[in-house]
Amino acid sequence: MKKPFAILVLALMISSSFYIFSAQAQESKPCEQCGMTVDATGQARFKILDATGTQHVACCPICALKLQRTYLDLNITTFCDYNGPNYPITIDTRNNGTNVTVSPSSALVIVGGSCKTNRIVYDVAAADALLAPPSNGTSKWLSTLTNDTVAANATRMGVVQASLKNGAGTPSSSPSPSPSPSTSGVTLECEACSMDVTPESQTRYRVTDGNGNVHYVECFMCALNLINDYETLHIQTHCDWYGPNNAITIDSSNYGGTVSVTPSTALFLRGGSCVTARVAYNQTAADSLLVNGYSQYTSPEQRFSLPSGTDVKLVTDAINTWYMQPEATGTPTILIIALVSIVGVLIIGLSFIAYKKLKS
Repeated sequence: MKKPFAILVLALMISSSFYIFSAQAQESKPCEQCGMTVDATGQARFKILDATGTQHVACCPICALKLQRTYLDLNITTFCDYNGPNYPITIDTRNNGTNVTVSPSSALVIVGGSCKTNRIVYDVAAADALLAPPSNGTSKWLSTLTNDTVAANATRMGVVQASLKNGAGTPSSSPSPSPSPSTSGVTLECEACSMDVTPESQTRYRVTDGNGNVHYVECFMCALNLINDYETLHIQTHCDWYGPNNAITIDSSNYGGTVSVTPSTALFLRGGSCVTARVAYNQTAADSLLVNGYSQYTSPEQRFSLPSGTDVKLVTDAINTWYMQPEATGTPTILIIALVSIVGVLIIGLSFIAYKKLKS
């Protein structure tokens, strides 16, 4: 009797491990717009479906609205960052953001200057309360990855206005018709994540498309994010550890289908956000950055230590893995869960059959 019971227990343990592994595998995903890590809480904040029913991942309301540039029609379901799930907000956007329906119409987007400080609220009263002490822009409903404080005077926009600005509307950092080292000390908006692009970053990341237009980004991760938006892209920067004397260039064509990286040893360190994105000339430089986080050559606004789970890939592999095409997350996730469930049920069923046969 003991042996069949042990077999049953073992089968149940194996089945449970399948479920645990599946849950862990689905725990975190990259934001499709900026590449920032989105944990389970963050994924639950924004349910984003395109016209085919495929689900997409975004880390904040601005990145969610920027997905309009890639997908013609979107349905976004979220809730107030101050009041929580009992105050739902739905955004039905058509034609890349030119036709938007919002419920409630009083909903506002708060532009805090980065993905970690962008917010969405039910109405003006919720905005006032969220930005005032003691909240200061933080909320128990937000993921710890995006729960930074927000300036009390952060820009507020109606959702329709924010949809147009981040969809079909022209961003404030529209491409320049000709390359230039910087724009005379003017701070611009990153085309990928809407964070500030300082004059230093404008010089550090030189991004041009096949028509010679300049695109402004504030980190290396944002530069790679543009690969899927332009048929041809040229990116020029330098190593975060060795500095300007160690240049790194990426030439992409066919939206990342063909990529050339110089040097071939260049590595992308993906820490999960813009301020923890690094590029290294070789493995030695990457190892030094993992230990120290940054160097004197890293942009001042990005001088933060790197998280222990930082992904390190050759730039070519990183593009093929994360940036060659939009990541469709809805169907694969459902399929994986369904397969794991079927395997678990089969294991349990076979275990009971074996138990009964051995018992008889």
